[in-house]
Amino acid sequence: MLKSSSHRPKHVLLALQEEACLNAQALKRQVAESQKLAEQCKILSQECARLENECALYNNDREVFQEAADEAEDRAALAEQRAILAEQRVHALLLELESLKQSSAEEEDCNAQQEALVIYMSLCVVSDCGMCISFHPTAR
Repeated sequence: MLKSSSHRPKHVLLALQEEACLNAQALKRQVAESQKLAEQCKILSQECARLENECALYNNDREVFQEAADEAEDRAALAEQRAILAEQRVHALLLELESLKQSSAEEEDCNAQQEALVIYMSLCVVSDCGMCISFHPTAR
């Protein structure tokens, strides 16, 4: 029995050593896996920082473009208002021009009538005919 009892501690010792070896190997695998994960985490953190910088640049550009678009809208609205005012002014000027043309035509007709009357009266005075007596300045 003594022999079997001395054999038992060796067997336990070997089992413990084997278990310790397996634990050490598992620990090494865990450490290696943790290192891989840490490296991937570092890479992802760098990529995240790069993407955050890219987003900040994008947002800045978007704000600049939005401001430019707002300014362009304001300028377009102002230009449209000026165009409407210009159209109204052109319409008013066309009406005024038409009125002036009408006045000018009426004045030309009046001048032509006055001129014809002056010529007629001049002819009556020069010819001293009996028909023109009512227009003659010395007519009685």
